[in-house]
Amino acid sequence: MKSGFTLLEVLISLAIVGILIVVILESENLNLKVRENSSLYTSLLLSGNDLLSRVLSGEKISSLQGEEGWEVEEEKADYGEKVEMKVGKPSGPWLILHTYVEKGTDYKF
Repeated sequence: MKSGFTLLEVLISLAIVGILIVVILESENLNLKVRENSSLYTSLLLSGNDLLSRVLSGEKISSLQGEEGWEVEEEKADYGEKVEMKVGKPSGPWLILHTYVEKGTDYKF
């Protein structure tokens, strides 16, 4: 009697290994996408936070143009103003920052 693996056993083993390799590669691909998005959102958050704090301290927003795009919306209320700033890359996602400003605070958009 001969010892060793049959052709069927080898083919089944190769199929299992092939499936495992595909699963591992897909997992790594998803990991890279998540890291890229995380890095982008962190960058947008820091840029938007810096931009918003500089504007609220009185600096004119027109002098703060950078790589990121931005839009500002203001909503007046009895207690002050709600300021919503959207920051993003022209071809990518946008991040929305909200803050509330007391009545009488001098800021310029």
